[in-house]
Amino acid sequence: MKPTRLASALAFSLIAMTGSAQAMVSEPVYTEYDFVGQCIDCEGEGKARLKLQNYTTGSWIGLENFVSFVYAGTNLLKGYEIKSSDIDLAVNGLYAGEGNGNDFLELSNSTHYFKFGCWGECSNTNWDTGHVFNQVSADYGNNGTLSPISSQNTSVPEPASLVLLGLGLAGLAASRRKVSSFPV
Repeated sequence: MKPTRLASALAFSLIAMTGSAQAMVSEPVYTEYDFVGQCIDCEGEGKARLKLQNYTTGSWIGLENFVSFVYAGTNLLKGYEIKSSDIDLAVNGLYAGEGNGNDFLELSNSTHYFKFGCWGECSNTNWDTGHVFNQVSADYGNNGTLSPISSQNTSVPEPASLVLLGLGLAGLAASRRKVSSFPV
């Protein structure tokens, strides 16, 4: 095989590998938080799970970070879920992980709301949740905690990039085979 063919095969392989590396599709980083708060008006504890994407601890939680919120329900308030697709009123908060009153979350859609936190100097964290227009059955309490439980980040290559990489490697292998089988 002529050196120009070998150089072409190597160049194609490098282009394919470079294209593959640049075409990695970065999936969102998902982080889940468990909420637990002592009930005052309901029995036991209020429990919920918050899922955020691309959120950095200590920064503001915005609509772009919100994925879902699932409240488990109690003897007074049936469980509910708020998804990013049905948020139409507010998502607002800050989770610094300090547990000193600087952690808070407010979210609501047209049917439910959830508020958690404490602003300024306070001895414990308050929370309440319920129906937006009928707060008679709202759950509320104190000593709430919002704890991170998991974080997941994945990157996957685009299928076309894998094909280009495979073709480049196959071309390189074929050119090496031809070079070694024919003496120069």
